[in-house]
Amino acid sequence: EIRVIDLKRKHHKQDGSKDEKVDASSGQTLRPIGGMHPNFIGNNIELNPLSNPYEQILAIGGIVGDGESGEPSTLLMKATCNVMKGGGSRAKGPSKRGEDGSYVATRIHKPGSAHAHLNVLKFKWHPRSAHHLVVLLENPITHESYLHLYDLSGDGECNPPEQEYVLHASGSGLGFGMVKVRKSDRFMDFAFGPPFDWGCLTLFLITRGGKVFTLCPVIPFGASYDAEVITKLMASVQQDIHDQADQASAHTEDLCALKTWLDKTFPTLASVGWDASSPMVSSAHREV
Repeated sequence: EIRVIDLKRKHHKQDGSKDEKVDASSGQTLRPIGGMHPNFIGNNIELNPLSNPYEQILAIGGIVGDGESGEPSTLLMKATCNVMKGGGSRAKGPSKRGEDGSYVATRIHKPGSAHAHLNVLKFKWHPRSAHHLVVLLENPITHESYLHLYDLSGDGECNPPEQEYVLHASGSGLGFGMVKVRKSDRFMDFAFGPPFDWGCLTLFLITRGGKVFTLCPVIPFGASYDAEVITKLMASVQQDIHDQADQASAHTEDLCALKTWLDKTFPTLASVGWDASSPMVSSAHREV
């Protein structure tokens, strides 16, 4: 069950005074009516801050027991509900998204899928997309880490990741090409960069030992970005290429490759430039 509590609501005592404490029992209860594993135990929930208030999207993570081996595994699901009305979508007639007071969950990462051997560590909605979920996963044997971007704009179950990243870290060999990552080098969490300069395309990762790494660029297909910020990045790369025009080096080649990538990722800015009347620009809707 999901409990929705209005924190702005003031609760009055019998003597007429206001009670500043939150009464959890006063909230709305949303119960699953389909798609939920019977042995699922939820331990984390993330609300998409960019979703429609009448059709809000939730990511729900937890563990579930494996009936064959008895070993628990992680399960990640998407749920759509209308917390302003206490339940499902405003759509008329039958809907997969449930009815008032209920929701239907669809599975994103589950046992039996292509990535079932990986455990979900953390998941967060990408701040520049209304339907992209970023998930940090770990191999339970080698403790190697992976980062997946899921496009959850559809209603289908267990869609393959839109993008996949393998996060390499040092470790000792296990044979057969396998590496076991040291405990201090295992990734445990991540955060998105600030909305300016290269930060808007950067993701920060932290290990158990306190080391911080950056992954850049990380851009969901069709995400929205500040057009002025991206235009300045393009101009900066172009200026660096111009400054090193008389130098033939690997760095110059990298800059040219970066310029080509930016042009393909943001084709509107590359072709017509920045228009102050259009403050936002979408990244390409296909792999570049």
